[in-house]
Amino acid sequence: MIVRNEEELLPRCLESVRGIVDEMVVCDTGSQDGTAAIAREAGARLVEFAWCDDFSAARNYALAQTRGDWILHLDADEVLLPGARPAIEEALAGTHAGHLLPLENLLDEEGRLVRQTTHLLRLFRNLSAVRYRGRVHEQVSLEEHGLTIGHCAARIRHDGYLNARVAARDKHGRNLRLLEAALAEAPDDLYALYQRGKTLFAMDRTVEAGPSIEEVIGRLEKTVHPERLAYAPRPFLQRAQIAETGGLAHAIPWIERGLALLPGSAELWLRFGLYCHRAGRDSEAQAAWIRSEELAPHADAAAQAAQAGGDLLVQQGRFLEAAAAYGRVVQHAPREFTTWLRLANALLQAGERTQAIAAYEEVLTREPAEPAAALALGTLYFEQGERRRALVAFETAARTYQSPELLQLIELCRASSGP
Repeated sequence: MIVRNEEELLPRCLESVRGIVDEMVVCDTGSQDGTAAIAREAGARLVEFAWCDDFSAARNYALAQTRGDWILHLDADEVLLPGARPAIEEALAGTHAGHLLPLENLLDEEGRLVRQTTHLLRLFRNLSAVRYRGRVHEQVSLEEHGLTIGHCAARIRHDGYLNARVAARDKHGRNLRLLEAALAEAPDDLYALYQRGKTLFAMDRTVEAGPSIEEVIGRLEKTVHPERLAYAPRPFLQRAQIAETGGLAHAIPWIERGLALLPGSAELWLRFGLYCHRAGRDSEAQAAWIRSEELAPHADAAAQAAQAGGDLLVQQGRFLEAAAAYGRVVQHAPREFTTWLRLANALLQAGERTQAIAAYEEVLTREPAEPAAALALGTLYFEQGERRRALVAFETAARTYQSPELLQLIELCRASSGP
């Protein structure tokens, strides 16, 4: 990793990989706080690099200091989530030279915290020919060396783009400056142009972002095999989002234009479905989400599409079909208790009480204090005459809910379940 003035975040990052990696290499680019001391105390090997407005230069210097056969790349504002070790060991035992890891971005949107997952190449063989490129938003390319990339289930959480941290460090301003410098050196760098439009969009400078993103789209439409560029769908998504201010009739054509170029994009089919649903075109929406799920390159994307379809089916009162969709979601992403809760509720609405009980129990296995699941499960047990089980569930629900009806049910269960 490369760092600068990260004394607040670095300890948790290094702790998250302890016992998983053989060595921790921290490349300091000019810290003026306690970052260097923290790295040393944590057992990391500290190296120093004079910052030159080039992230790739710093990362490549850090790469040259490593000794292991594999590289795991993290930033200081990231942590490797628990349970990563088995997934990494499985990846290393395979035949791929690199692996995409799901990176969960924590973002502020309209006063609430949201999670947005992307997949990035963060685990790869330590080969002398493999190096980073780009002043900012630097990337490692394996395909140009004839190397293949797989998927690893080890998850990373990133909170460096929460509004407070972005503002404190002016990350967007820094990135825009470096991207402008990169484009001055290489005006035909399509990826840098894409990142420039993306950065302007993130800064709410949409008057400038729109034409920049449109230029990227125009160039993509003249590119041979644009589907090989992982970021290719994103300019269409961003341009559509800008156009949304004028209504869906202005946004949908940008997604349709993207699908004409990239018919295999799960991202574009997912957004097309969302727009169709908002436009009242539900049959098209459902078809788009089914297509998105079929094309999804990884489990997270498939789960997102299946859940969108399930939510629509619930709105239409088609609960058994919704349960089937949510059943696919839990196959794709079994660890999310919220999906199990959706499945349980749909099964209950469909009259599948036995299966609903099993699904609510799965919710509480993953989130033992979840009040809605506990209340529903207690009610189902109570109706079946299983008063002891109902009591346990109701008491769990009562930690959050304190309604007179619930307290009365608890007393009934206590009275009838015996000592």
